Amino acid sequence: TLYSYLDHCITPFGKRLLRNWICHPLQNIEEINKRLNVVEEMMNHSEIMLLIEQHLCKLSDLERLLGHVKANSGSSSMLSFPFIGEKILKQR
Repeated sequence: TLYSYLDHCITPFGKRLLRNWICHPLQNIEEINKRLNVVEEMMNHSEIMLLIEQHLCKLSDLERLLGHVKANSGSSSMLSFPFIGEKILKQR
């Protein structure tokens, strides 16, 4: 499949994002060009990409974690993402 051919993601949230991009591709030329420019910059700085990859491998699935917290809290108004994010970063 196209997904299995393109999937070089190292995190679960990266895999979900790729799947979303394939199922819902950009249609705006400006947005497409912005994404292409970012990819080009990333490819031109492979040493930085290796460092980022090493750090991404160590991250837990924050998106899924927030989903569990939201489901267990009973109210999304109780959630404060910056507070949760700061707390998780302090734990790391």
